[in-house]
Amino acid sequence: MLLCEVVDIVFSVVAILMIWLVPVNPVLVLPVYILSVSFLPTLVDLAEEMYAESISRVSETAALNFNATVLMLVPAVSSIVAKPLGSLIVESSILLLILANAVFSAVGLFFRLASLRCSGFVELQVDSESLDKGSSRTPFRTELLSYAPGAALLVPTMSLTSGLTSMYLVIWISQHFENTGEAIAFFIMVGGVGTVFGPWLGRRSIRDYKFSTNVAVCLFVLLVLNLMAFVLALSGYFSFCEKLVFIMLSSAYFFVSSVFASWIYVVNVTARQKRYSGEQFASALGLSHTLSSVCFMLGSWLGLALDVAGDPTPAFMVIAIVLVIPLWAMDFKDELRFEKG
Repeated sequence: MLLCEVVDIVFSVVAILMIWLVPVNPVLVLPVYILSVSFLPTLVDLAEEMYAESISRVSETAALNFNATVLMLVPAVSSIVAKPLGSLIVESSILLLILANAVFSAVGLFFRLASLRCSGFVELQVDSESLDKGSSRTPFRTELLSYAPGAALLVPTMSLTSGLTSMYLVIWISQHFENTGEAIAFFIMVGGVGTVFGPWLGRRSIRDYKFSTNVAVCLFVLLVLNLMAFVLALSGYFSFCEKLVFIMLSSAYFFVSSVFASWIYVVNVTARQKRYSGEQFASALGLSHTLSSVCFMLGSWLGLALDVAGDPTPAFMVIAIVLVIPLWAMDFKDELRFEKG
């Protein structure tokens, strides 16, 4: 993870020097820079989750707290601070945008170095029984390609719906305001607040209810939310309602969808650490992240094809249909649950 921060800083410095010293259009540098660093967050996510899986072998409570904390702090920094700030800065200076990213990476590197000095290297003592966490009810390959919490298909499905709206929905909403940059920053921030609350609620609920129950409730709420949004959009209500009502409804959609989506993420991560270990965990983790990236890309292309930025009505219905699939396919007899310890 330290290497990822260093690489990000190096790429940022190179991009800044190119814009500053070389007579090149910054608009041409930005896409190359983004493409160059786009793989780094995924590597950090993989490293953090493999570390959490090691923690879960010793204490499921500690692993749950780690998962929830990471999934709360990352959105707090990215969606409440970084993304809104970026949406405002990009209109004035791409150079300043990349410089801000370099500063954030440097701060991240500082805290990672500080955490190493504080914690040192801890060797986790794991007995042979604690490694046997996989489910014996179904074969690994069959269970992996299922919608069970922790398996490989649940989060990619959420990534598909996320890619479908992505920034398109925010762009459509911002068109109703005079200052689009401020509107985009505001609604991204609202979604970020929701992603902070989701893991906190998920951590509390996981202690009392099965993983499958948690996921099913979240999926059902998201299904109802998108059906309601579809009905309102289809009726044309958004075009004639008062501006304050429009702001409240838009904020509610971003907040609620972010809360329950991030709730699913923390449940899925914790369930994967509970369900698998060793090579099985690595396979489940790698396949889930790969499929999530592919599904997000497909969702983004589908959102572009449906012109969600011009009219999100079809997107709400497509999302609702997609959410029905895991609800229908989920095995509610799955008894996997969190155990204190």
